[in-house]
Amino acid sequence: MPRAYRSLAEARQAFDEYAAIEPRLESLWELCRLAAPPVRATPPVDDVYDCDPFEVDVFAADKPDDGWCAEDFYHQHVKSRLLLLAGVQRPGPSHALQTSEAYDAIYDLLVNWALNRPCACCADHGDDRAHRDAAVAQR
Repeated sequence: MPRAYRSLAEARQAFDEYAAIEPRLESLWELCRLAAPPVRATPPVDDVYDCDPFEVDVFAADKPDDGWCAEDFYHQHVKSRLLLLAGVQRPGPSHALQTSEAYDAIYDLLVNWALNRPCACCADHGDDRAHRDAAVAQR
């Protein structure tokens, strides 16, 4: 079961304890903090009169990150790296982080505390963290 932390600072401190054992974990925290939808470049225009610079596509502007999800980003870019650093699938000789408990704890810290969630699908769950934080504060 994931451990409850009172604040991001407390979660970061717990993560730093794991990063002291395996320094390569540090880059995973930063990768999660920097998660953001890809920047879409505007296509080049051959003739400036072919487009109206004041035209706004209401549907496209409504959810510019539509189709991008922070959790998908995590599973595509972070999880495979984490599997090489922590958990029972960690290659090599026996290691302090080569347990399912270590993997679960680090996974929880990265997904629930480090991962930036600017996407529409995860933003709906932002209140979940606020409720969880309030419950922890009351203890």
